[in-house]
Amino acid sequence: MLDEEAIGKSARCLCLRARWASFKEFLWENFSQPELALIFRLRGSVIPKAMIFAVPSGILAGVLHWFMALTGNQLSTVAQGSQIWSSFNFVLGVLIVFRTNQAYARYWEGATLLQQVRGEWFNATS
Repeated sequence: MLDEEAIGKSARCLCLRARWASFKEFLWENFSQPELALIFRLRGSVIPKAMIFAVPSGILAGVLHWFMALTGNQLSTVAQGSQIWSSFNFVLGVLIVFRTNQAYARYWEGATLLQQVRGEWFNATS
């Protein structure tokens, strides 16, 4: 005779299998192959161009990490200094703020010119 725990486990297993089967049916019915191909297509995507830079950089970082761990070398105290990171973060922050302000100014210039064109067209038609 089976105990109640074994019966409960088998019932849960059957319930999970049924849920998985219905989930697979849901995916197959609602996401056909052309839609999946649209999601994972490479034509017109930035992923291949990004991979040109990301993969070699990642491989180089991995090789350098492996080499440094193998030889027991650590970064010098100059590279770990807080002054270098503070300077880098300051320069990066200034650049980001400058670019953001420039983009904001360009946006408002375009919005103002668009409003002027709208006013000119309104005056021409009235």
